[in-house]
Amino acid sequence: MSDTPQNEIEIRRWYKKQLEQIPVLNEQWTEQGLPLPERAEKSYAIRREARLKAREMMADKMIVQRLRERDVKRYGNPDGPTFGYLVKRLAERGLEENAIYDEIILSSSRTDAGIDKLLDI
Repeated sequence: MSDTPQNEIEIRRWYKKQLEQIPVLNEQWTEQGLPLPERAEKSYAIRREARLKAREMMADKMIVQRLRERDVKRYGNPDGPTFGYLVKRLAERGLEENAIYDEIILSSSRTDAGIDKLLDI
């Protein structure tokens, strides 16, 4: 998008790069014998920290405010879903314990395609 500040595009790329590490780390954690619930929590924490750091780096605070408002509408929390929220939502969709944790790990490395498209990434 031509009117999007380059800074915001670079931050989005940085954010995506952080999330790309999660599958690799999950493999390492699996080899180390970390239990599935712990791997899910670690994956979630990486994404959450990356989200918060990316928003902190953004120069356009109006964009940050819109993202926070969207998260309140979507998750009831300005900083995105909590781990408990994700577990509850996935259970409501019919997933059971291990499948819930697997999905949290998988979804932790995905980004919002709509925002990627908006930024032309």
